[in-house]
Amino acid sequence: MASPREAVGDGFDSSPSYGVLRLKGRIANAGQWSLGGLVAESESSTWRMAAEFRFEPGGGHRLQAGSGYGTRFLRPFAPGARPSRGDNHGVGAAFFQDQWQVTDNVTTTFAGRFSYIGFLRDSNYFDPLASVELRRDDDTRLSATIETRTLAPGGDLLTLSTLATAPAVAFAVIDSSLRPERSARIELAVDKSYGPTTVGAQTFYENVHHQLANAYHGPRSARVLQISDAGDSTARGFGLSVARRFGRAVSGSVSYRFGHSWRDAVDEGDFHDLATRLETAIDGTGTRVVAFYRLIRLSSEPERTPRGPLTNHRFDVQLSQGLPFVGRITRADWDLLVAVRNLFYETSEGAVLDEVAVTNPPTRVLGGISVRF
Repeated sequence: MASPREAVGDGFDSSPSYGVLRLKGRIANAGQWSLGGLVAESESSTWRMAAEFRFEPGGGHRLQAGSGYGTRFLRPFAPGARPSRGDNHGVGAAFFQDQWQVTDNVTTTFAGRFSYIGFLRDSNYFDPLASVELRRDDDTRLSATIETRTLAPGGDLLTLSTLATAPAVAFAVIDSSLRPERSARIELAVDKSYGPTTVGAQTFYENVHHQLANAYHGPRSARVLQISDAGDSTARGFGLSVARRFGRAVSGSVSYRFGHSWRDAVDEGDFHDLATRLETAIDGTGTRVVAFYRLIRLSSEPERTPRGPLTNHRFDVQLSQGLPFVGRITRADWDLLVAVRNLFYETSEGAVLDEVAVTNPPTRVLGGISVRF
């Protein structure tokens, strides 16, 4: 783990450079599709493409499937050595999900995801998910979820839902015996709506094997990311959230999670995780802004370890600007995308304390174009 001072991302890194493209459309009246791609430059080039499809065949079923493939350049710690998979830098993933409205009050979700990580010793992994949601009425939902996740070095392989499809790393140094992070999670949650306001609560238990530690070293102009195995950890906790819409143009949310964590049955302590999100759209301009901020604090028990509290600050600001003059020519909706962030992982991926295992992440500028047909 890093020291408290090192854990705060205070450097600006304009390299690597990223190019992002997203395409979206409908398949008659049966479903939707989206296609995304990126190219990153940092000493070497990496690329990635992913596609996602959504269908509603009837009978209360909503089907979702996706796949993607790309390259990611990582090298082992030992000088002159090669990863166990030789020069294979390929990464890929495929998933399938069926959300079934069993009755008016019961919804089940079953999903499976296959991941391929060519540069690691063990390349193939499968993760299942099962969830059930009960509706007491139109405003109250209770859900139970059990799932496993595989996290590849550098982050998710199939992130398409946000602008930040670019991985946090295009070039890194790894331990030649590195394994992907594997986590198992059980969660119980309840949501209650009061008009435009939604209040939620959750409790969870999470077990992580081979947590990935990401440490940036070197001057700002030539930083090197080293990825290593941080060992096993366990976390349990409770969370509260409040989300609200303010008219049609503004929405926001605040969530707070707290709990206790253990690492290899030696290092343990309490954690506090506060996240806020604000989204606004300016009518008539085609401008949409999303701002996200996260504060994580991990405190260890003094009698178990001399390390003091560890605090991480993460942010992600995204701007989407519509280009109506291009749309009139091409008969499609075009958006110019720009983001500034030091967030390493996407908010939907990884374990609850994975961001704590990232040391000194640089501030990155991402740009791209989204086209909706």
